[in-house]
Amino acid sequence: MCMDILILMVIMLAIRMSTLLRDMIIHIHILLKISRLDYLFRIIGIFVFLLVEKVVRYVEERSGGVDSWGTIRPPVVV
Repeated sequence: MCMDILILMVIMLAIRMSTLLRDMIIHIHILLKISRLDYLFRIIGIFVFLLVEKVVRYVEERSGGVDSWGTIRPPVVV
């Protein structure tokens, strides 16, 4: 009788451990997907920053040294 209860407890523990392991694997998989998206958003952010920087430099070069207020600025040395 006591051995049956012990075997039953071991089986229940094994089932619980397998459920916890499955849940852990699912959470790890979700975290990996999120981290991939995080890297993708970082790359997109860098790309947008560089694109905006190029546009700003283009507009500065084409403005002829005059800003929106009409004052003459010294040329930008790069």
